[in-house]
Order: sequence, then structure tokens, then C-alpha cells
Amino acid sequence: MIKRLILVLFILGFVPAQLCAGIELIPGGHSIGIVLETNGVLVTGFYSPENETSPSKSAGIKIGDRISSVNGTKVHTVDDLNKIISKAEASVNLEVIRDKSTLIKSVQPIKKGNGHSRLGFYAKHEIHGVGTLTYINPDNLKFGALGHIVSEQYTKQPVEMKKGNVKSALIRDIQKSRAGSPGGKIAYFNDTNSMLGDIKKNASTGIFGELYSMPEKSKYRKALHTAEKSEVKKGQAKILTVLSGEVIEEFDIEILETNAEIPSGGTGMKIRLSDPQLVEKTGGIIQGMSGSPIIQGNQLVGAVSHVMIHQPNEGYALYIEDMLKEQAS
Repeated sequence: MIKRLILVLFILGFVPAQLCAGIELIPGGHSIGIVLETNGVLVTGFYSPENETSPSKSAGIKIGDRISSVNGTKVHTVDDLNKIISKAEASVNLEVIRDKSTLIKSVQPIKKGNGHSRLGFYAKHEIHGVGTLTYINPDNLKFGALGHIVSEQYTKQPVEMKKGNVKSALIRDIQKSRAGSPGGKIAYFNDTNSMLGDIKKNASTGIFGELYSMPEKSKYRKALHTAEKSEVKKGQAKILTVLSGEVIEEFDIEILETNAEIPSGGTGMKIRLSDPQLVEKTGGIIQGMSGSPIIQGNQLVGAVSHVMIHQPNEGYALYIEDMLKEQAS
């Protein structure tokens, strides 16, 4: 039997420039639940059944491998995998996706006390997280969010998604950031009736997709012009984010640098939270705030992406131009 882990994360081709700057978008700020279904069942760790060595690890299975079939039968979920493995009487052939290659690994299961077989690894087929919606295109309901790629917590690898969706999320509490320990939004989202749209792409600058309809609870009803990188200036700006329930609030920040190296690669903005109310409530940038849109001079200029761990009231942000280029590519 495979043990299932359900974990919540709290935390680029040529594109014509006219497609990526100067268009008008509606700023978001909504808290969203993010669900990505992996392309294959993802191996996230190993355990030793009945005090024996993990048979999968001994057979060469690695953390981050994705299991696509067992003995030729396709598996899409942990339950699919368990149904086959639990009844196995002999070694099984696992079709494994590793990087861009497909491998076959033969594993001899170990039976436990109840007679069910186990392979000795932890697995999951969904990644759950919380982030912030950055923008919506009112013409086609395409959206961008999060400001960075979604990675699996234990493997630290970007999620190779088969499909995904975003859901409305309710913020119930805030875990404050402190030096060395980023805080987070404590959020709830319903698995069945809060669907907002589909995720089409998980990329270095965020997640991208299409909403089913325009969200009702929006701070801005009118679209804003999107700024080119050269139009963004050091100085005062604002972010939109949710700290309680579904209420989008506007807070002051300061853009400290406009050509800063950001953790995900490339350049962006270095920012500081300057709103006393925001700093008091959050202690700084927190997980779940990623994707919060940045507005300067009535233009949408970017999105919050990363926190500085040892100075959490400061962090980094992407240019909106880079998010739009990624979505269009």
C-alpha cells in the first residue's frame, strides 16, 4: 500500500512587444486556492515497511519520479496505484517518467500483516496551495497569478501538471512573518463548489489560465493600462491583497530598485512594505501574498513574487510585462 501525503503549500520564445505591454487588464488581488494534478503519480519520499529497506528505493526509484503505469495499466491517482499494488503477488514493472525520459523499473513488493503489498514510497497526484490573482483580461477572461512557478514541497521540483484549476479562497487567519521564518495566509477553499477557472500553464513567472466568469468581489471594475519596464519608477506604489475573508484591500509599498536580480532568475523590482497597518498584521511579505498586483501611477506594473527571508518586510516583484510575455509564449 502506498501512503498518501496531502500537503498544502503556504506558501521563457520570442513574443512581439505589442502583445505584452500597453494592453488594459483588471487588477486582481483575490486570494485563490490552487490545485494542480500531476502528470503521473509523483514520488515524494521513501519509508521502510516492516523494518526492511524500501524496495522501490533499492530498485532505483528516485524522489521526483512520476509513475505513469504499473504492469502496462495506466495510473492517474494514488488510489489507482494502491488498487494494483495492494494485490500484487510478484514483482511489478513501473513505468517511470524522469526528466524527459521514460524508464521501466521492476520492484518486488513487501507484504504487510493484512496481506496487502507495499512498495515503500510516499506519493501524491495533486498539489494544493494558496496564492493571489494578479490580473484578468476583460476581453477573454485569461488570467495570470502567483508570480512564480509552483514546485512540490519535498522534491523542490517544478510541478509537471496534467491539468489544474483555481478556486475562491477564504482567508481565516494570518501567521505573521519574522526574520528567518516567513509567515503565511491560513486559507480555506472548498473542493467542489468554488471553482473559478482552469490553469493552463505553470511557469517561472506564475500560473496562467482562463476564468469561467469575472469574479464578483473585485476592488477594480475598470481595466488599467499595463506599464512597460521602462515606465516603472522607484518610489511609492500600492499592492492589492486579502488579509481577512475575501475583502481585497489596498496597501502602500515602496519600489526600492527597478533592475534587481530576483531569485527565480532575470530582473525585476525590489520592494518594501511601507504601510504600517499591513506590516502590523503580517510582519512582512507572507506566503499566499505572491501574485498580489502592484499599481503605480494608475498603471498595473507587476506582482509580488518573493520575500527576503531575513528581512521579511522587503522582497521582490516581477514586471507585468514579463508575466504577459510568458502567457503569450
